[in-house]
Amino acid sequence: MTTEQNADDSLRKHIIKILNGGDAHLYFDDLTEGFPVDRCGEKIHGLPYTAWQVLEHLRIAQWDIIEFALNPEYV
Repeated sequence: MTTEQNADDSLRKHIIKILNGGDAHLYFDDLTEGFPVDRCGEKIHGLPYTAWQVLEHLRIAQWDIIEFALNPEYV
């Protein structure tokens, strides 16, 4: 197997793991299930963030990934 094939195989395995939810610190459904909306500004126990900050981080990260995938000049 060539280095290029090896890299391609490794990337494919990583993408499959990510799509199957293999590397998430918290799953979105677990984070939001039954969460009281009026407490979105409070820090989450054991984390230095509020629920709103975590949600905003997810939004920005997803936008960043999409822009990277669609725009070859994205930095």
